[in-house]
Amino acid sequence: MISIIIVLSIVKKIYKYQKNGELIKYKKYQVSLHNIYYIFVSVILIAVIGIRNISVGADTYVYFSHFQNLNSIKFIKIFDYYKADYGFYIFTWILSRIIRNFNIYLIITASIYIIPITLLIKRESRYPLFSYILFFCFGFFTLALSTIRQYIAIGICITAYLNLKNKKIISILLIIIASTFHISAVIFIFIIVIDKIKNNWRAILSGILILFALSLVLKNTLIGLYLSISMKEYSSYEVGGNLMVIFIFLNIILGIIYKKHFFKNNNVMLFIIISLAGIIFSSTRFNLAVMRLYLYYFVFIIIYIPNIVFYIHDHITKYFLMFGFTAIAIYFSISNIFKTAYQYGSQILPYLTYWQ
Repeated sequence: MISIIIVLSIVKKIYKYQKNGELIKYKKYQVSLHNIYYIFVSVILIAVIGIRNISVGADTYVYFSHFQNLNSIKFIKIFDYYKADYGFYIFTWILSRIIRNFNIYLIITASIYIIPITLLIKRESRYPLFSYILFFCFGFFTLALSTIRQYIAIGICITAYLNLKNKKIISILLIIIASTFHISAVIFIFIIVIDKIKNNWRAILSGILILFALSLVLKNTLIGLYLSISMKEYSSYEVGGNLMVIFIFLNIILGIIYKKHFFKNNNVMLFIIISLAGIIFSSTRFNLAVMRLYLYYFVFIIIYIPNIVFYIHDHITKYFLMFGFTAIAIYFSISNIFKTAYQYGSQILPYLTYWQ
């Protein structure tokens, strides 16, 4: 946790240098200081994920076993040992032959996740520090301490989003690749349709309400379909999440209230993405296996909230919301840590390095 505090103290300077536009010059080359800080923060985050002990994270030891197993089998045997997510296992099979060290493998996989997150924050966040705080507090960092397959898939999907405007074919291919790492990534294909939607907030709101109604009616059918496609055996029990549902829909309402400025600044797609996250979460929150689908869209909350706050002109309201969102995020962070560490046994505390 000390490393996270260090990261946040460093990130504080990102926004400062982004505003000042200060440069470091060396001969014919020049680099902006805020780019250096983004790189530095990314390196620290990747290192924290990569040098962890195999006892940290509920599934880390499982992935360690996969890494060792794949190193000892022939390529064709992958399709005998594993039922799905062949992209991940082929990727791991290749790396297990190039590198023998599991922590180097963790560093490589963490890079596929953290670098797109950093690029997303750098390109689209109006308050980078705020975005990083939300990234930590909403569990996106602790996600990387356990679920390797899914955080790789999320990283690839974010890369697809970043290339959506100019390289749509590449974005589609990236989503397909992500789904071979974790089948749940196929849900992100809707981003292609979202990109086509024009700025008509009444039509958008009507569409969201229709989708919400359909998701409730077809909930059991869709959940059953996903479980059959995923070919995984998950426990199916109620996980609740009423506060998260309320939180997401309050954000949607906030976006509607400040639509005049928020929608006019290329944030329509963000609004639809967060709305879709709310719809998916509200209809799947009773099944732990399917609930993870919403993460592909909910990760954009780290951009959505700072950008809404940015476009609020009243300073009292702006800072009230900023501190309010921070307090809520901290609550979710503490709740998430205790639930994952103790209730669900995710073993993220205490954090240990590989040499400990």
